[in-house]
Amino acid sequence: MSNEKREVFEFDRFRLDVSERLLLCEGERVTLPEKAFETLCALVRRGNRLVGKEELLNEVWADVIVEENNLDKNISLLRQVLGERVGKGKFIETVRGHGFRFLPEVREVVEADNGRRTEGTQNARTIQEQKRGIDARTLKVPKQSRFWLISVGVFSLVVLSSLGF
Repeated sequence: MSNEKREVFEFDRFRLDVSERLLLCEGERVTLPEKAFETLCALVRRGNRLVGKEELLNEVWADVIVEENNLDKNISLLRQVLGERVGKGKFIETVRGHGFRFLPEVREVVEADNGRRTEGTQNARTIQEQKRGIDARTLKVPKQSRFWLISVGVFSLVVLSSLGF
């Protein structure tokens, strides 16, 4: 049996197995594009903590510069797949100008060495910090914003073009 710890979360009627890259709804497999799946993982790992747009962009698209529109499209797709409807259960809250919050209670499922399943409903931020071995006091601020980097690049191009390069 592998010693690799599996990341498995349950919420509402869904089961998210990060290690196996599976999303199940009442036992049935739900297919998602890769980036939508990664966006869901990022939100679920943090429970109902507000996750900034820049934080999500940096995690899901790592070293690639993309438009915020890509994130918005993935959030919209996730809402559809999870069954979010007007007047019905809400899964992802938009906090205008700041980011997103995953609303359902998230349970982490852990299989013990004896094969028995245990569940925990810890705050997802605490779960994530424990996995990374991070003390809450040592959390670092995310990388500089993409806006700043793009602004510097555009400014440099303007200066170079005005000098005739």
